[in-house]
Amino acid sequence: MIEMLNQKNFVTYSRMIFNFLEESQGVALCDAGGKPVWTSDEAGRSGMVQTIDSLNQNASGWINSDQIARQRKINQNRTICKRNLIEEFDGLIGVLVVLVNYKDGAQPVERASFIRQTLEIICETVLIEYRLIKEINDLAEELGGRYEEINLIYKTAEEVKNVSEGPRTLQQLVKNCTDYLTVDITVLLLSGKKITSFYENAGNTIPEIEKVIGNLHQLLNWTISENKIVVINDEKDPLKNKVARNVPYKLMSFPILDRNGNVKGVLVTMNHRYRSDFTTGTRNILRVIARKASEVIQSNTDDLTGLMNRPSIEYHIENALTSSRLQGLEHCFLILNIDKMKLINDTTSLAFGDDLIKQVGKIVQGLVRDCDNVARLGGDEFGILLERCSLSQGQRVADKMCSRVSNLSIIWNHNPIEVTASIGLVSILPDSESVLNIIAFAEMACDLAKEEGGNGIRIYQSGEETLSKRQKEMKWVGPIRLALKEDRFHVYCQAIAPLQSKDDPWHYECLLRLHDEKDRPISPDNFLPAAERYQMMPMIDQWVIQRVLELLSKYCDRADFGSKSWSINLSGQSFTDKNFLNFVLRQLKKSRVPAKNICFEITETAAVRNLISAQRFILAIKELGCKFSLDDFGTGLSSFAYLKNLHVDYLKIDGSFIRDILKDKTLDAMVVGINQIGHAMNLKTIAEYTENKPIMDRLRKIGVDFCQGYAVHKPQPLEQMLAEMVDAQAGKK
Repeated sequence: MIEMLNQKNFVTYSRMIFNFLEESQGVALCDAGGKPVWTSDEAGRSGMVQTIDSLNQNASGWINSDQIARQRKINQNRTICKRNLIEEFDGLIGVLVVLVNYKDGAQPVERASFIRQTLEIICETVLIEYRLIKEINDLAEELGGRYEEINLIYKTAEEVKNVSEGPRTLQQLVKNCTDYLTVDITVLLLSGKKITSFYENAGNTIPEIEKVIGNLHQLLNWTISENKIVVINDEKDPLKNKVARNVPYKLMSFPILDRNGNVKGVLVTMNHRYRSDFTTGTRNILRVIARKASEVIQSNTDDLTGLMNRPSIEYHIENALTSSRLQGLEHCFLILNIDKMKLINDTTSLAFGDDLIKQVGKIVQGLVRDCDNVARLGGDEFGILLERCSLSQGQRVADKMCSRVSNLSIIWNHNPIEVTASIGLVSILPDSESVLNIIAFAEMACDLAKEEGGNGIRIYQSGEETLSKRQKEMKWVGPIRLALKEDRFHVYCQAIAPLQSKDDPWHYECLLRLHDEKDRPISPDNFLPAAERYQMMPMIDQWVIQRVLELLSKYCDRADFGSKSWSINLSGQSFTDKNFLNFVLRQLKKSRVPAKNICFEITETAAVRNLISAQRFILAIKELGCKFSLDDFGTGLSSFAYLKNLHVDYLKIDGSFIRDILKDKTLDAMVVGINQIGHAMNLKTIAEYTENKPIMDRLRKIGVDFCQGYAVHKPQPLEQMLAEMVDAQAGKK
């Protein structure tokens, strides 16, 4: 440490000593080990250096630990006087040595007190310089560390822009840590996962590193418990036995935290014992990297369960697919879905449902290996990637998962709740097409397992008829998204005619059509099942609502809407979406169309399955003045029982009853009964699929209020119909 002093100042110190001590003949400054760092010319000529070197062989005999100057005779008239340089935090940093020649046979002790005082003054002067230079050096190191820190943050910020590539970004962060800190090994441990980086020229081998990492779990567990930084530069550090007993490296680590401040993992850097100690500067940089790693992990972690999210596991599936193609490996991907989750939420509470999802997540996580990956894909759906796992092995794991979930003991208001799960499996093989297909095939198999009663497993088998149908549906996902982006959807309209009185207003149902690249219409039966299955209906419904209100607003000043009603169909997925209601309310409030002219249609099946959500949605919209129609009525199992709980204005009798009403007396009787019940509840009735005049006449006789079908009007573009209304109204004037 003493070497960092400016040696030009040693000449000044010598002159000071010579001026104060007339009997002094030489001055030397030694380091803490007694080795001369600087000597005066006279000291060199007098043989003082050689004497100091010989004394250094027995350092403890002349380095005074109690800081009192001692004297040691070299010959009859010469004595070495020395004074230790002690710094508060650094301890012994050097020794000041003076060669003294006593004249006229004076005894050394007669000048001892004066010499001691003089050396104290000189030593304090030397220490002042030492502290100043050390402070400057520390500041320079800190500034250098800040520069590296800023540089690291700048580069890392670019790498973390796309948090959907979290695992890849974490790998880059670990590499940055190794590069910028020039450490031998960097390891990021996350709940049994590890990301490793090391210098190729550091003498490390893969087996050695794997062994070291295996010994870091003690550190991980301690960090999770204590949430503290660890710095171990000394093998004798008491903390080493607690956290890194079998790790033969210098070590520094920082906790990796989740959004709630809980320790998710640990970032560890290690150096061989012969490398320099970890300093404050390196600790600052490692803190930045650990903080950035925490941000990336938080962005790629599910808030509720702490598991990976969908983008994160997609990255791992992509890697698994690559390894399968390059090395011929087989992996297995599973999708687990909790059965009847909506019913559980409706009969208990959302908080109860969230707790159940967390419990199932823990079960799944506990049944896989450290090398496997588990993610919450959304809602009550989990994705599990089993690496280097055959389909039969994956099936055994899936069996255990189903069994553990069904054995859950869940109580709500002192009543047991039955919980089961359905699982779909798919192999990841060299000929697997893509990550999207792998996930989609597992979802198809899971859906079939649910349709077969739940609490079971379905394996995706290419070519199976049911799965082939699902695969065709899956192919519509891309075109639907493209249609939304490129505005290929179109709104058509079909009139609904009054049957009982010509004075009753006409109604109109808005219908969705998709046009292909050549502007040819595509039947909704082709793409709507796919949109329903892949949760795309809320996006489509939002598009329809926005477009219908735009067109109606465009013509509302020129066409007299009067009591006319414009019906917009809604999917069950939409009114259960937490953001959809606010979207509809905003659109209605900013529209120029009176709310009384808007009617929303929901199917009976969707309403019954989501009764609470449907009730909440209907009441909120009706407060603005809108009306509601229950579509496809009569197809549900408990139609009349649920009808009284839904505040609708119209019943649309399903077309399956109307189409053959003239041929089947049973169908005729059912239409009569539905119409009577509807009227008893002060609801207007509408008959779908009215294809000809005889059916229309029979419906009029039964007392049905409105009819809809080709006998009344064939669908046409909404804007065309509105333009015709304007022209007709102008013609009357």
